[in-house]
Amino acid sequence: MSGTSLSEKHQRQLATLHCNVVKGIPPMAEEQVKYWNMHIEELHEGLRSLLLPQRIKAEKSLVKEIMDAEERAHFLFFGRKFDLTKLLVAMRDYSEKIQEWQKLGLELHYLPSVLLDHPDNIPGWRIKPDKQFYWDWLKNRDFFRRSNVGEMELVEYPLLDDAVVLIDTRKKPRYQNNGNQMYDGDRKFLGNIISRLRR
Repeated sequence: MSGTSLSEKHQRQLATLHCNVVKGIPPMAEEQVKYWNMHIEELHEGLRSLLLPQRIKAEKSLVKEIMDAEERAHFLFFGRKFDLTKLLVAMRDYSEKIQEWQKLGLELHYLPSVLLDHPDNIPGWRIKPDKQFYWDWLKNRDFFRRSNVGEMELVEYPLLDDAVVLIDTRKKPRYQNNGNQMYDGDRKFLGNIISRLRR
C-alpha cells in the first residue's frame, strides 16, 4: 500500500517482468481470451496473489479487520448490521492511502442511511439531542447543510447519508486561548490549514 514513485531502474525491471509474464501465456482459444478480458479484475487479483503473496495477505487482513470492526460498531450503536459494500469499494479505491490516513489518525467509516428522528430506537446513542431540537425540526424545518458541490441545501429529515466518510479519531484538545488550541503534532497535518483559515 505504498504510494512511492518508482525509479527508472525499477520501472525498467517492471517492464521486463511484464514482458516475461506475457511471453509465458500460451496461445489461447478466442473464448478464453474473451473471458479474461471480461474478468480482468479476477486476472489482476490472481497475478497480484502470485507475485506479491505477503502484501496481498496483509491487505486482505487489514480489510477484514476494518470490516469486522465496522460491523461490530454498527451493531453496538444501531443494534443491527448493515450492508458494507460501499465501505469495501472505498477501501479498494483508496487502498494506497488507508495506511497514510491511519498514521494521521483518520479512519474510513460507513454511515448507513438511518433516520434519526427516534433516538430511543438507537441503543448505542448515549448523548442525544434534546426534545427542543426535534420540536424545532418539526415546526420550522429550516436546517441547511453544504452539498457535495458546495451549495447550501435544505435538510428535510435528520438522516444519515448512506456514505463512506473519513473520520478524525484523534483525542480532541481542551479548549484554551480563545479557541486557538491544537491537536498534538498537528502542524504536519491540519494545523497550518486551520491557522490560515482563522486569519
